[in-house]
Amino acid sequence: MIRKILKWLKTSHRYLHLLGGMVLGLVSNGWYMALVAGFCTAGALEYKDCMYNKRITAWDWIDFGLTVLGTAAGWSIHALIFS
Repeated sequence: MIRKILKWLKTSHRYLHLLGGMVLGLVSNGWYMALVAGFCTAGALEYKDCMYNKRITAWDWIDFGLTVLGTAAGWSIHALIFS
């Protein structure tokens, strides 16, 4: 089961989306700004993928969601450490 999850995370560099979102959440000062940064960054990453990779015709919503989820997880860790 864990191997399947790790294989799934390695597809399309999903683990990087998750880790990048966590970094955003960790360095944000508030939950609202963490979410805004997460949504904007996820949108920018997917826009970049669509514009510069001609094989991609639509956004990868899983990558988008993992970036936002990572941001929420990072903010949760931030809140636990600094509260």
